[in-house]
Amino acid sequence: MTFQGHKLTLFDLDFNRSKEVAKKYNCLYSENKKECLKNKDLVIFCTPITNTPNLIIELIPFLESKTILCEITSLKGGVVPVLRELKNITLSLHPMFGPDVQNFTNQTMALIHVKNIEIEKKYTETLFPESKIVTTSVENHDKAMAYVLSLPYFMNLVFANTLEQGEREFIEQLAGTTFKAQSIVKDCIIGESTELIESLINCNMYSWEIINQFIDEAVYLRRIFKKGSTVDNYLSLLKTQLDDTRLFEARTMRNHIQNSTLNRLTK
Repeated sequence: MTFQGHKLTLFDLDFNRSKEVAKKYNCLYSENKKECLKNKDLVIFCTPITNTPNLIIELIPFLESKTILCEITSLKGGVVPVLRELKNITLSLHPMFGPDVQNFTNQTMALIHVKNIEIEKKYTETLFPESKIVTTSVENHDKAMAYVLSLPYFMNLVFANTLEQGEREFIEQLAGTTFKAQSIVKDCIIGESTELIESLINCNMYSWEIINQFIDEAVYLRRIFKKGSTVDNYLSLLKTQLDDTRLFEARTMRNHIQNSTLNRLTK
């Protein structure tokens, strides 16, 4: 298999796994990570968030000056300072889509500024010409990820553990598409590795600020309901933050998600 005419070489600590994947996609594989770096135009690190900075530091002496180094961790606060110390061209990317996409067309790719954003954007667009490239700073990216990843992961862990174990089967029998859609998200998150979940919450310097805001808001909303107060003002304030177009788009998207979920569940 080639990618844009280039041969691929895989390395994984699980040699059997990398060998199987290489065979499946007709790629090369290596059992030595230092040897894997030789004569490479591009090296992509797809490693756990907490391991990536130290792994890059470990392998710096074995990188050739011509080699472009690219990393695709979900959080950038720990790795970008390391990349800035390298003489190589470096790319810090975050694909905002999952492994199930069939191609990169119109898929969002976050490009985080390391040293020279214009050069980094040029190489990223060459590698992923079909993708929508969104450039951002380390700080803006990681703060956004506190909303996009840390908070939803935290919320769904709480949601999952709130469900009564003995009642789950009965609840699922009565559940409508809204609950089923939420359950799919919950199951996907629970299926992730413990290391990833912990990293997305504890390795993001902005996550607890956002999570604590969520908890405070939940307590405030509970107080409103317990007092028997109307939620009209609460909802009106939320609606003023969205124009009619966005509300229409939200309703359309909700219906699309519900229909897609229903189709998926009835197949």
